[in-house]
Amino acid sequence: MASIKIETGLKTYDIEDEHGNVRGQITINPKDMGFFGKAMKMKETILHYMDDLDVNDSTKTEQQIIEIFDNTDHLIKEEIDKLFGEGTSITIFGHQSSLSTINGITFVERFLSAFMPIIQEEFKQEMQNSSARIDKYVRQVK
Repeated sequence: MASIKIETGLKTYDIEDEHGNVRGQITINPKDMGFFGKAMKMKETILHYMDDLDVNDSTKTEQQIIEIFDNTDHLIKEEIDKLFGEGTSITIFGHQSSLSTINGITFVERFLSAFMPIIQEEFKQEMQNSSARIDKYVRQVK
């Protein structure tokens, strides 16, 4: 049987902890124009969820504060899974809350600060690579 092979641009990234243990992998096309926009939207949404955390209200009970954190954690993990695929949040966070902190920085913030520069650089490079090619075809149409 004949086949058609198409380059997809997919890259697989190991998700490692600070000790070099691989927690799992994610596979994405970091140069996908649509992916970059979705990733930026995911980041904005997650940061919005975190901004909306209202746990300093002295009228809230401890149980209410726990529920707020649990609900926000769930929403953040849904955003991660929506972008990368179901189960990715388990790969990234394991069974920890995305809001757990080390030195005051949440787990999700640590993930975003590791992940976003990779796709920003890949997207920027792809835009530079494709702009000359796009210009070439636009000039032919004119």
